[in-house]
Amino acid sequence: MTASSIFFKLAECKESGVDIDTNHFLGNHAPYASMQAVNAKSELSESVDLPEIIPKSPLNAGGRNYFQVEAENSWNHLNIYPDGGVACLRLFGHLSTE
Repeated sequence: MTASSIFFKLAECKESGVDIDTNHFLGNHAPYASMQAVNAKSELSESVDLPEIIPKSPLNAGGRNYFQVEAENSWNHLNIYPDGGVACLRLFGHLSTE
């Protein structure tokens, strides 16, 4: 099963939770998602190893899907399987002080 995905960069932070919100997507939501993340000071390269912080997990339609994580990241990679609607992606945590 192939995945649709997106990379995004944040300020360096300590993530404590991820909410993959499928509100308003009742018949066409993304049925599964996973997330990888890495703390990289510069742009990502093809050779960067992206550890998984959320394994491939089922998502409920039409609501919030909260996952507790403990990670220090600046780059995140969301995968949805095989495709479908995600209304909002929320990341919770604190900016790094370093």
